[in-house]
Amino acid sequence: MSLERSLSEGETPAALLNRALAARGEGELETAIALFAALCEQEPENSGAGCELAFTQLQAGRLADAEALCVSLLEHNPALRGALATLGVIHRQRGDRAGALGYFQRAAAVETGHVPTLFEIATCLRDLARLDEAAAVYFDVLALDP
Repeated sequence: MSLERSLSEGETPAALLNRALAARGEGELETAIALFAALCEQEPENSGAGCELAFTQLQAGRLADAEALCVSLLEHNPALRGALATLGVIHRQRGDRAGALGYFQRAAAVETGHVPTLFEIATCLRDLARLDEAAAVYFDVLALDP
């Protein structure tokens, strides 16, 4: 089914999600973005779809779009780990290690023990030359996921 046809015929949210995830997995980022955006239009309360859209925009190099969407999502729900982590990645890519650390720490507070987020915190701490703190977090990561 073509993208235009699926969007015009009102493909189900579950089908849109599956196709968007598959497209992203295949590196078809613009198609994935369109499908996630359609899902967000069908289900505006679905913050998970919004986080997936922002993450895909980030992967496509559309940092400003991803950032604006994350900020909007967080206005409605300040405890969205995915939006916070995406903002952390955006700040890291822009060279703002301290800003990235703050977002990753907020994300970790939402979902304690989330290994990828803890790893990001440790990496930011290392990049900020806060080596003792980084080592402690790396040891926490190893304890959670040896």
